[in-house]
Amino acid sequence: RITVGDRSSWQEPLAVTSEFQSMTNLVPMAGGRWLNPLDQKETRKVVVLGYELAADLFNPNEDFSWFATVTLQVNPVGKKVKIGNEEFTVVGVLEKNSAQIELGDLINYSSFVPLATWKRFHVNGEIGGINVQPQADVDREALAKTIRQVIARKHGASVNDEQVVQVDDMFLKQKSMQQFLIGLQSFLGIIGFVTLAVAGVGIANVMYATVKRSTRDIGARMAVGATPTAIRMHYLVQSLLTMMMGGALGLGVTYALVSAISSIPLEGNAFYEQLGKPVPELSWVVVAIVILTLVIIGVASAWLPANRAAKVSPLEALQSE
Repeated sequence: RITVGDRSSWQEPLAVTSEFQSMTNLVPMAGGRWLNPLDQKETRKVVVLGYELAADLFNPNEDFSWFATVTLQVNPVGKKVKIGNEEFTVVGVLEKNSAQIELGDLINYSSFVPLATWKRFHVNGEIGGINVQPQADVDREALAKTIRQVIARKHGASVNDEQVVQVDDMFLKQKSMQQFLIGLQSFLGIIGFVTLAVAGVGIANVMYATVKRSTRDIGARMAVGATPTAIRMHYLVQSLLTMMMGGALGLGVTYALVSAISSIPLEGNAFYEQLGKPVPELSWVVVAIVILTLVIIGVASAWLPANRAAKVSPLEALQSE
């Protein structure tokens, strides 16, 4: 339990080494710091607090609200907190970070103390996890296998006993999530093309109905000198305008959605971190492909109705009902 005066938080601090920060990208706020090697060597009683934990412990009393944004109103650096029966000095507060660390704890509500200091007070304390950052050219699967063998041998267990040792590769998890996103994009792309094809069939039917309804008008125009090419172009342009208006509306909605998503503060979100921090954007290459596809479908869907209109005999057209 972490206590400041009459306030407390029922959670156990995470005992870590100074290298833990570089492996998890934790950022202390200005005026504070992370745990350093000297803290480990001298087993100092120092602690780094998560942002919202610091606010809960040190902010003045105020009315609680589910909808209020938590803001740290005082600087806890240099102040004392009690962890169990021991007094620790706050040396840093982390920037807001809604992500989770590998044990499932929320960074905003976590606290971190030197591993050597914690072992001084908890001689038989368990090691909850070990973080390993392999070099770029290392075979990650072989390294994971070696780690599993070393830990299993130390505890006299089978390498397949997941109750003793579990190895999670965050890079492979991120890669799997990215592959999932690529598959999702492909699926949505197929749906988009099928939708465009259906739209093309619909426009073709509308154009056929339009040509049939306008047969007398076509005959009148041809009687006063309109050429078959002019008649054909009239219906092709009409089809293209219909497709382009729908496409412009769709692109406008897409741009608005991308802008709205981009404005959401996702930094520090656990799921966003697992995805590899993708940046939502409307690619101009995609826009060009969409426009080209719309033109092709617009021309293809109107070609037969336009040809039919161009081949109408003026005399027959004027005599039609």
